[in-house]
Amino acid sequence: MPWQSMEPPLVPGLDVEEPFNAKRFFTTPLLSLVSDVFGYVKRFMKQRGIDSPEKAIRFVIEEIDYPLNILGMDDDSHYLVAFGGKFIAAVTRDYWSADYETLNTFTINSRIGRHGLGDCEDTSLLLCSMLQELGIECYTIFGLVYEYGVLLGGHAYVIANLPNYGWALIETTLDKAPPYPNGWPKVDPNLNCYTVGALTYTALLRFNRRVYEEWVDMKQTNVSKHGGFNAYRHARSDRFDEKIKLQAIERSWGIPTKLRRYEKEEK
Repeated sequence: MPWQSMEPPLVPGLDVEEPFNAKRFFTTPLLSLVSDVFGYVKRFMKQRGIDSPEKAIRFVIEEIDYPLNILGMDDDSHYLVAFGGKFIAAVTRDYWSADYETLNTFTINSRIGRHGLGDCEDTSLLLCSMLQELGIECYTIFGLVYEYGVLLGGHAYVIANLPNYGWALIETTLDKAPPYPNGWPKVDPNLNCYTVGALTYTALLRFNRRVYEEWVDMKQTNVSKHGGFNAYRHARSDRFDEKIKLQAIERSWGIPTKLRRYEKEEK
């Protein structure tokens, strides 16, 4: 089938890329971003009583905000300072946080009464990790999203095989979770295009702790290795308007996104 298993790629860091293109401070195996390498996600879920897919989905959607600047635009820059200010590193555009990193933003911010922070990749990676802890078959999807055929940019989300329901698309940028489970649209995991209202989600690659796959059109004769991964990196590095994308998601889902949560706090 067009989903083909491949060797997982490395996520480029500042050691190999310029700040605008880097996704991490240091080059990192992609699957490690959903692997809970320090056991932090597992401990957090146990402490908070997150013991079902519904609770995991609600937590990620309702407790993690989208990182937006004063203009309501994506503000996912990250800075690392060490050695008393003698060293500084910056990922200036689109840092891909590992599951435990996004969760730690919640732990720290909750001390001052604020939510955690993470954009579509960050929240999708965290949700996929949590669902895997619960034994749920799922994938983080990196792909493209269109409204009425117009490309809105790169986008990340999760598809999961929900108990007694089947495979569903979980949009982690929403402000409130739809009713569980029937509020989540069913999808066919053997395909790579999913429709929600006027939106078309086109998956380029999918992965979890054990599997990395890319969608390969069998009619193509010159598919390069990790073409889907590189295509997604390019789409997320381009200056697509995140605000426009979130507004389009609102229209098709009929549910406010985290953009509205941000706007309420600014008033």
